[in-house]
Amino acid sequence: KSVGGKTILEGGGKRRRFLEGIFLMVILGIGIYLGSFLTPQMDQLRQMKNQDPNNQKAVVEFNTDHKLSEWLYSVNLLLGLVVLYFNAMDMAKRQK
Repeated sequence: KSVGGKTILEGGGKRRRFLEGIFLMVILGIGIYLGSFLTPQMDQLRQMKNQDPNNQKAVVEFNTDHKLSEWLYSVNLLLGLVVLYFNAMDMAKRQK
């Protein structure tokens, strides 16, 4: 997006560092949610599904949680790549 004729990524390292910090906090939050809440819940649902394959509630809930976990892992991956890109830009500037 353009802010005052500049894109968000232009305009100095402070703005980029701020975005990097926000992205890292989101990555950490998603990781904690996945590891502490969603994955154990999915493990429990998987056990229920394996014990009783006719338990449609467990199957539907597991599938919903699985889609959510795939989406969250994708968001984490993309944000991690953006943070990596920010660091590469900073390193390239320092070498000039």
